[in-house]
Amino acid sequence: MQTRLALGLLVLFGTMAGAAEVSVTHHEINLSPAEGEAMATLCAQRFALASGEVAQVRAPEGPGPTLALELIGLSHRSIIVDASLKDAAGALVHHVQLEASSLEDAPVVCERLAAALTGRTSVADVRTRRSITRAEARASRSLSRLSSEKVLGLNTRMLLPMATGLVSRPAWSVGFDGRFEQDRFFIEVSAGFIAGSPTTTSLDLTMGGIYVSGGAALYLSETDTAAYVGLGIEPRLLIWTYPSIGVAPYAQFGVMLWRQSSTRLYAELRLAQNVMPVRVGSSTTQLAYPTEAGLALGVGW
Repeated sequence: MQTRLALGLLVLFGTMAGAAEVSVTHHEINLSPAEGEAMATLCAQRFALASGEVAQVRAPEGPGPTLALELIGLSHRSIIVDASLKDAAGALVHHVQLEASSLEDAPVVCERLAAALTGRTSVADVRTRRSITRAEARASRSLSRLSSEKVLGLNTRMLLPMATGLVSRPAWSVGFDGRFEQDRFFIEVSAGFIAGSPTTTSLDLTMGGIYVSGGAALYLSETDTAAYVGLGIEPRLLIWTYPSIGVAPYAQFGVMLWRQSSTRLYAELRLAQNVMPVRVGSSTTQLAYPTEAGLALGVGW
């Protein structure tokens, strides 16, 4: 048993000792040698972190894997970084390319290139809100790696109040919606009006009036399309049938599209509970505490 263990350790250490280091080479056009060396060194560090291999900026010392960087400086200070990963025999394993708006973009560009090379995928597949380059942001007019963003727009909602023994009548709302984002959550404020369905009997239950609301939600991922869950409260002035004050705390689940873009779309399901009595239909005396199910669609910029 001890002999087998010793042999296994010898094989393991022999494999580790014999593992070839990745040689990182660079060739710059319209860049100074110092700029090329700085970019190559940073990319070598990011590749080593992503792959778990040793990577050094040096000329190849015999057969071994190579990461070849072609660095092309453009007239507006952008830098095209072309990366080719080759195996020990010199055959191409994977090739990717990304533009840095300047050397300030280098950490993000090298991180994206390393992730794409080790994952054998495209630089687009490994992009997140935190790793979008300034060159990509400029091209799409999106907000690049900001710690907070304002998303201001409109939303429309269909809601259905429900209470035992009453006839539910749908209502619709239209209003302003503002979201103030951090990386993983946002604060939401909104205001607008609710239009209820006509009531014909004393058992008809609907909503109508003016509302304001505020809440917070947590993103479940940092991807371009991200689901979120949240809580909030919606005070109202209900004037559809009889004037009254309403308050409805709510929980919601939604999906935000295009978080890396300046234009957003989102859809959400909301469940609210009225904690103050609401007058029912044409009745002046009957009150209810309805639960509401709502579906909202919104757009923001």
